[in-house]
Amino acid sequence: MNDGLLDAFRHSAWANKELIGFCRQLTPEQLKAETLGVYGSVIETLKHLLGSEAYYSFVIGGSLPDWEWWDDEPPSLVAMEKSAAEMAAFWETALSRPFDAEAVLIRQHEDGAVREARAGIVLAQALHHANVHREQICTIVTTLGIEPPDLDVWSYGIITGRHSLRRKSNAS
Repeated sequence: MNDGLLDAFRHSAWANKELIGFCRQLTPEQLKAETLGVYGSVIETLKHLLGSEAYYSFVIGGSLPDWEWWDDEPPSLVAMEKSAAEMAAFWETALSRPFDAEAVLIRQHEDGAVREARAGIVLAQALHHANVHREQICTIVTTLGIEPPDLDVWSYGIITGRHSLRRKSNAS
């Protein structure tokens, strides 16, 4: 059915969880760090990443999560962990049943603009957007001289037993 999509969204959920867990080790100053070419600070980018994922879930599912952190201040990392888990559960449920990637989804924005997109494009955007912003956070952390977590799909595959790498032995 949607097995390949489930792998992709499970990876994204895992990467979000890993990154938030990693960020819990950062100081408040490090969470506020920024660098050129990224969305904002580490904490602002995490908020944006999860808020956007909530929007994509709204476009697909029709309702926004009931989060108490839609104000201007970033939520706590604990609140973000809960939100990320909620998004993981949403995608798991949404993609565990038949999904029409060709369905046309229409949403009117507050400014009057109307967005019309195929459901498959919304899914692709959700995955792409999350990857871009996770990489931006890793870039910021790297500029601080800190090794960021390895969030790539291969690492996820190894951890979940869905990928392995066997090196050729040089034994004589």
